[in-house]
Amino acid sequence: VRKIFNLFQQGGITREGLMSVMRQPYFIPEGTALLTQLQNFQKTQHKVGLVVDEYGELLGWVTVEDILEEIVGEFSGRSHHRDLFTRESAHTVLVDGDCSLRDLNRKVGTLFPVTGPKTLNGLILEILEDIPEPGTALKVAGYPVEIVQTQDRRVRVARVHVTEANSASAAAPQEAGE
Repeated sequence: VRKIFNLFQQGGITREGLMSVMRQPYFIPEGTALLTQLQNFQKTQHKVGLVVDEYGELLGWVTVEDILEEIVGEFSGRSHHRDLFTRESAHTVLVDGDCSLRDLNRKVGTLFPVTGPKTLNGLILEILEDIPEPGTALKVAGYPVEIVQTQDRRVRVARVHVTEANSASAAAPQEAGE
C-alpha cells in the first residue's frame, strides 16, 4: 500500500507501475495455531496474511500485531487513553465496547460470561448476530443493555443496568436462615 501511495504521489498509477510493486499474496490456512503463524511470519518476513478456508475462500486477514495482541494483550494504546466504563448512576454504567468482560466483572460486579468473546462488543455481536443500531435494547447475560453508540460496524458505547438482583453480590452464597 505504501508503494502504491508513492506511485500516486509521483504522478499517477499506471498498470506497469502497479505490476512493478505488487507481490504475491501470503495465504494462511484457517485454524493455524497462533504461535505457529507468528513463527511463519518471522520466517517469511511477511507482516500480513490472507486467511483462507479449506476451499480457498477468503475469510479475512491477520497481521503480526493481531497475533501479538491475542497472546499478550493489547499494546497499541488505543483503549488505554480513555475510560472503559463510567458510572452514570448507582445502577447504570456506560461501557466502552472494547472493555474486557473480565475487567467489567471485576470492577463493576457483573457476571458476564468470560468464555467466548473477550469484550462487551464481541458478546453483543455474538448474541445479536448483527450490527445493532443506537437505541437497540437487549438482555445480555441477564443484564438490560442499551446500545448508545456504534462506529465502524461495532458497538462503541453501551449502557448496562446493574441492580442488586443481577450483580455478583446477589450470586454470593447466603447464610442459612436468610
